[in-house]
Order: sequence, then C-alpha cells, then structure tokens
Amino acid sequence: GVVLKGGYAGNTVTNPDERDIEKYKTILSGDLNADDAEVAIAADLLTEPSRAENSYHVVIGNALEDTPEDAPTVLDGFTISGGNANGPSEWPQVYSSGGGLQNGRMRIVDCTFRDNSAWYGGAICSDYHRFIGCSITHNAAGWSGGAMHGVAGTFQDCTITDNYALDRGGAISLWDQAPTFQRCTITDNICAGTGGGIFVADAGPALEDCLLSGNRAARGGAVYCARFDNPAHPTLMGCILRDNVAEHDGGALYASYSSAALMHCILSNNTAGQT
Repeated sequence: GVVLKGGYAGNTVTNPDERDIEKYKTILSGDLNADDAEVAIAADLLTEPSRAENSYHVVIGNALEDTPEDAPTVLDGFTISGGNANGPSEWPQVYSSGGGLQNGRMRIVDCTFRDNSAWYGGAICSDYHRFIGCSITHNAAGWSGGAMHGVAGTFQDCTITDNYALDRGGAISLWDQAPTFQRCTITDNICAGTGGGIFVADAGPALEDCLLSGNRAARGGAVYCARFDNPAHPTLMGCILRDNVAEHDGGALYASYSSAALMHCILSNNTAGQT
C-alpha cells in the first residue's frame, strides 16, 4: 500500500507541492560515481567503461504473491536510469537481470526507464506488475530482452522504443509468461538474433491495439515465436505491424513450431532478406 510519487517542485519554489513530472524530474540513478558518458547507440551501453561501477539494479521490489489488487505498491512519475546488471549470467541470475527494476508486484505509472543494461532484461526483469503510461527506451541486454525479460502483468499505453538485445527480443523476451499489452507502441528496437520487437517462447501473450514498427532482427523483424517445451501462441488483436525488417526470414513475424493468432490486424511494408 505504499505510494511513491516523483515530479514535485520542492522547496526552491513558492509552491513546493506543484507537480509536473516533465518539468521537475525525479531521477533514481544507479550511476554511483555520477560520471556516466552519454551513449548514442543503445548496444554500446553494454561496453561503456564509465558504467562499470554502476549499481546492478536501481529499484528492487518484494515479490509478494498476496499483494491485494486494490492496495498495491505504487511507483509514479520517476525516471529510472543507470542500472547495470553485469554480474554472473549463470542461474539464478541475481545480479545479471533487470538493470532498472527487478522483482516485485507494483503499479508503475508514468515512469521512464532509460539507459539501463543487463544480461537479461536491460530495464526490467520482474514478477507481476501493472505498467500505465510508461516509457521504456534506450536500454540494452547482453543476451535477451533489451527492454524487459520474463515479465507478467499488464502494460497499458506504454512506449517501448530504441532498445537492443544481442540474441532474443530486442524489446521484449518472454519465457512461459503471458502478459497483456494494450495500446502500446513497440518501435525501432533491434536484436542481432531473433525477434526485433518481441521474442516469445512457450508463452501466450496478448497484444491489443498495439503498433509494432521499425523493429529489426535476423529473424522475425517484429515478432519471433519459438517452441522449447511447448509451442508459443501469442494473440494479436487490432494491431499494426509495419516497416519491420528481418535480415533472413519473417519480416513481420516468424513462427518456429508455434502459431500466432492475428485478428483485425494490418501488416504493411515489412521486408525480409529471404522469405
């Protein structure tokens, strides 16, 4: 039931309770030495030496399964940046996942996650959350999920753009999770491997009225569906997939021993190097 809000003017103005999250940014940062160099290309976050001492995570939440829906912890109006979860990548991946946010069950409103990095889930690796009006941009993963990895819950009216992953899911990597994305924009993300926008394995996420555009990968420019233990089966309703690029197969969508249900969707101007 704890509510944390950022974006207040503070005691330097006449009305310290004035709140404007753009004008009065409240930044939670993992940059311990306050010396992070600006990085133009998200992939370079993984190797920028000025980030070497940064915190593994910026925000950690307790994953309480009995957290009531009507009284969750709320994080509202913060910028979360500078996390660098570059610890050992082997299981249980405690220090290698979720540079910006790890674990917890929260309602996260009007927050910006940027310039975070990790092996898994550059910005977010978490349990069940509800994200509303958030921006997740310019984050990187050394393996999977440039923006987020292994997330559940719901995402409403969020922007997920300009993220990078080396192998799976330039923006989002899902393994046996089934979150719901409503009216979200997933654009201009890059994966050197599979799933420029979303990588889905053994999972059935739902996307409703979302835009997936300008994403790029070797296979599955926007979405890549894979089977490991079970087939992936995402559902896309009323979505637009346009201007996505695959270097090899599946400019918009690639399904490997899996299937995807598309209803009332538009696929436009996607390209692939082979088929």
